[in-house]
Amino acid sequence: LSLCYFIYQYLQIHDRTAKCLCMAACAILLAGIIQLGSKTVLASMLLCINLILPQLIPTGKRKATYYVVSLSITFILLTGIFSIDIFKTRFVTEFKNDLSAQGLPSIPESRMARWQSACKLINRSPLAGYGTGSESTVLNQQYFKDKLYIAYYYNLNTHNQYLGIALEYGYAGLAVFLFSLV
Repeated sequence: LSLCYFIYQYLQIHDRTAKCLCMAACAILLAGIIQLGSKTVLASMLLCINLILPQLIPTGKRKATYYVVSLSITFILLTGIFSIDIFKTRFVTEFKNDLSAQGLPSIPESRMARWQSACKLINRSPLAGYGTGSESTVLNQQYFKDKLYIAYYYNLNTHNQYLGIALEYGYAGLAVFLFSLV
């Protein structure tokens, strides 16, 4: 959303300095998205930039220029992803594995199983949680009890920010976090 906002601002403002700041912000955010390696974030960002943002631009030369630039950047980005091995593995190969019906034999434990382990812990200390930085330690103990040995071995977190916050700070901390989001 921040990237789309800065692109939209870039298109609206006329001050050269502000345009440079918007482009710098866009470059930093795009680098973060690529480094994050989230296939869904990248796909939704590309859809937003190429399909939704152009609808906010009045027709004419400006809209045509936007299409050329956005599609060119998308092409360069996708070419880089498909030609650089680490990104190809991260975005293409892992995406194929995510879509396969069988799943990976090395990761038979679902996220839901880890979430259930986290919920057991949260219910044992619902108000105060276990404290800052405790998520990994207490989860590992619970993973072992629940026979989630791969999650235990790889020291996996809950992979859910809300459960992680509730685990460390309890429902009170989760309420404060949710209030800050609202």
